Amino acid sequence: MAKSVNIYRPTPCKGIWAGDVFLFQWLVLRLQRGSEAANLLVKHKIGALPVVDRGKLVGIITATDLLRAFAEVLGATEEGVARIDLSLDGDSSELSTIVQLVAQENGEILGIGTYQGDPTEGKGRVVYLRLRAADANRVAKMLTDKNFTVLTVHP
Repeated sequence: MAKSVNIYRPTPCKGIWAGDVFLFQWLVLRLQRGSEAANLLVKHKIGALPVVDRGKLVGIITATDLLRAFAEVLGATEEGVARIDLSLDGDSSELSTIVQLVAQENGEILGIGTYQGDPTEGKGRVVYLRLRAADANRVAKMLTDKNFTVLTVHP
């Protein structure tokens, strides 16, 4: 990541063309992770950040760059990769069982994550599996047959 990032926000001027006057507020930060850049884009409602190294512009990081990186981490950019969402109400030992069952179906787990489901729909903790398998629906059926609650399969 860049060693410093400058964020600017133009101050609006009524009756004057933007090209005539621009006032900038500069905020210089030292970023170490992409998550910090993502937070700044959201917090300041901007779509890109200039990347500055030792006072020299070396690039621009955009919301699309961060979204692409996020998709790659999730495995969403790979062909033949699916996602299975499961409701997980038990303890974490269920994860090892799920991994073993997917392996029995010759599936390859590329990533596992969790998020909180919608409690109004009776969903607690949701585990998602990013996996490569010949047939993700067959894997989901096998998990259902083993008493796991499969919420969705995203091919």
